[in-house]
Amino acid sequence: MTDPVLALRAIQNDARSIRSVDLKLQSDPDFMRQAVSLDPAVYCFAHNAAFKNREMAKYALTHYDYHKWTTVPWDHFAKCLFMGYFWDVDVVKAAVSYEGTLAQFIAYELREDAAIMHAAVEQNGNAFEWAAWPLRRDRALALKAVATAPSALEHACYSIQNDAEVVGCAVERDGNALLYASYTLQDDVGTATLAVNNEPMALWFVSERLRSNKDFVLNVVRTNGSALRYVLMPAMQSEDVVRSAVRQCGSAIKFASLTWKRDRDLVRLAVSGPGGNADAFHHVDSTLRRSRKFVLEIVSLNGDCLGATHELVRHDYDVVLAAVTNNGLSLRFAPECLRLYWTIVTAAVNQNRFAISYAAVELKRDPRYRRAGPVQTSILLKHMPHPFSLPEELRMMVIVHVL
Repeated sequence: MTDPVLALRAIQNDARSIRSVDLKLQSDPDFMRQAVSLDPAVYCFAHNAAFKNREMAKYALTHYDYHKWTTVPWDHFAKCLFMGYFWDVDVVKAAVSYEGTLAQFIAYELREDAAIMHAAVEQNGNAFEWAAWPLRRDRALALKAVATAPSALEHACYSIQNDAEVVGCAVERDGNALLYASYTLQDDVGTATLAVNNEPMALWFVSERLRSNKDFVLNVVRTNGSALRYVLMPAMQSEDVVRSAVRQCGSAIKFASLTWKRDRDLVRLAVSGPGGNADAFHHVDSTLRRSRKFVLEIVSLNGDCLGATHELVRHDYDVVLAAVTNNGLSLRFAPECLRLYWTIVTAAVNQNRFAISYAAVELKRDPRYRRAGPVQTSILLKHMPHPFSLPEELRMMVIVHVL
């Protein structure tokens, strides 16, 4: 291809088209500058002569979109361009200022250059991973890195991981960064509080002494009850801790000890409290899930708990009736034989008209559903068969309603 206009048009569609361009055109700096401005990835497919142009390489490195899928993967692109310039301070500094993670491709000696690494970390805190070891002891560089990428603390030396200010800056932005802090700071109340305030589940990385401290963990589980899974004895036996966790998240009862899973008041709180949900009843002691009297009380508070009851109790007429009266959609957990009962299905539909979809097929066709509480025929039509498969007495009513 010798026509520069056609060549540039082809390159705009696909950077690999440069392979078909005449070598004389590829040796022309003006043409290559236009081609690289259209798609910097052209540089990877161009003739070797293009690699000798320093300014062109610098331009390509600082105009390539490293966060967008292109013809060439960004790491392959960077390796191609850095092949002849990973020692060039000017090119390297311009490149890492544009995309900090390019620091992984430069010469190790340049990673010891404070100015270059500061430029890289300022653009992307994760570039701290590729800093030379002497610079990983640099407190100013570490502070700059964790300010934008808290997980960069992982690559710092121990003296930095033991620095309260640096670690505090990291955990204030991401509590999980406490994982990379020294044990001394994981045991520090101030640092640990900063971490769990940002991310309650960071309690996992706190020292055992604080995880067993009732006063410390109480504030954590009030924010996120699921953090109860990381609480240790004797705090786990504290009624205040367990109740606060279950009040915030009912499912947290699964992390409580067996003694608490048998506590009826706590179970009531788990299924019907501010953070209550039916899933919590799955984790209750089996003796309570078999107790007909207790299950009858629980499904009256939260009908969806019917799905977590013992199989024998789930076949009890009164239990199912109490459940659908509380939540009509809990009819989906009822055994097939009880979905045939008019009283149960009517109670469910009166509570939630969409419960009709879980009724037995025989009852869906029953004309008495015209009087089943607030059910509307237009809603029932969604769950009924085609009109011509309905009984004679309903067929004309449905057709007329649709018309």
